[in-house]
Amino acid sequence: MNTSPARRIRTIPLPFLLVALSGIVGCVAAPRGEAGDDTAAVAADAAAQDSVIATDAEAGDATSGADAPVHEIGGDAAVALPKGCTEDASCAGLSVGACKIAKCNTKTGLCFVADGGDGAACAGGACLEDAKCVAGQCLGGAKNCDDGMPCTDDACDPASGCNHVNNHVKCDDGLKCTEFDKCVAGACHGVAKVCDDKNPCATDVCNASTGECNPGNPVAGSVPCSNLGICMEKGVCKAGLCVGQVVTCDDGNPCTLDKCKSTDGTCLNATLQDVDCKADKCNIGTCQAGTCVTKPLCDDGEVCTTDNCDAAKGECSHVAAPGPCNDNDPCTLDDQCDAQYKACFGKTKVQCNDGNPCTADSCVAGQGCKWLVVNAPCNDGDACTSGDGCTAGVCGGKTLSCDDGNVCTDDSCAAVGGCSHLAKADGTACTGAGLCKAGVCTVKP
Repeated sequence: MNTSPARRIRTIPLPFLLVALSGIVGCVAAPRGEAGDDTAAVAADAAAQDSVIATDAEAGDATSGADAPVHEIGGDAAVALPKGCTEDASCAGLSVGACKIAKCNTKTGLCFVADGGDGAACAGGACLEDAKCVAGQCLGGAKNCDDGMPCTDDACDPASGCNHVNNHVKCDDGLKCTEFDKCVAGACHGVAKVCDDKNPCATDVCNASTGECNPGNPVAGSVPCSNLGICMEKGVCKAGLCVGQVVTCDDGNPCTLDKCKSTDGTCLNATLQDVDCKADKCNIGTCQAGTCVTKPLCDDGEVCTTDNCDAAKGECSHVAAPGPCNDNDPCTLDDQCDAQYKACFGKTKVQCNDGNPCTADSCVAGQGCKWLVVNAPCNDGDACTSGDGCTAGVCGGKTLSCDDGNVCTDDSCAAVGGCSHLAKADGTACTGAGLCKAGVCTVKP
């Protein structure tokens, strides 16, 4: 506001002030007073609720344009001065905000607000820069708060302007020999890169220009080392390298396959089966379940020979050996060695007859006696049966009936002899009032 500190401020009575709302640059006319009157009639206005501030003139003084009221004019407001305005300069003391100007409507004597000229610099606030007036508004570019530091989050507060808050994000400190860079307390810090090629026989350094790890000088002396690799042991540093011996996994058993496992360096002793193993010239060996089982080289498997071996040459000879033997055939008996053939033969065939007419009897070489069940007519040797036949390997027939129809005989059957009919004792009662006599039923006279 353009008020002087020496002036007293008072509220101008409504008859001396008119505020009317209309279009963007429009004005509402106020009726002018009679000539020589100090005030002008003011039309009532809906904006009368706003406080209107004017300079307190001396009593009886004529209010000139220089004593124009000081009033904030928003938007399309029109203001009546005590004497009315006659030119734009009369309204120049009004505070109308950035990019606005107060002008005079000489026809109505009212001041009104209009857009200021484009391109004039203005105060756009803490978050605008290079602010200028454009169509009555103070416009400018967003203020650049970037401080160029990756470890701060930059923003603009309309009240306080730019602010910079530390963050904890990944960053790059620009050093080739650091890694895992991270923002700490507003600055980028990294961890020194560890250069270790796992070779204890040479020092390793980081090249600050490339960030690559380069081997350094070999360690001095015969320093023990352990990074020989899988299946190596007893390492010693020599000329920057770890050298040693191959791990031996030999368990002394010819029937195991001994080797070092390339996955973890432990020994594997795999069991061998049916593989030739160490033996002398007169004995041969075969691996069985991880053990070397030996047998004589010259064993021909014949019980009717005596086997001999030349220990120097490993040559065999076989001499006939007569006597009892076993040809391992269950269908022969009385086996004997044959000197001509140097082999065992059975002299007698095994008899497999089981006396059962319902089986077919035979002897199978290598298996022995076999009895095959047959279904055929037979004789079970029982005189009390008839129609004999084989059923499930058993011979049998139907029971024979010996009833002769004579009440004076006792009928029976014996396996040997068959049916018999013995006369009952004389006098034995029989049919009707008869009596048996000599095996016949007779009637009393």
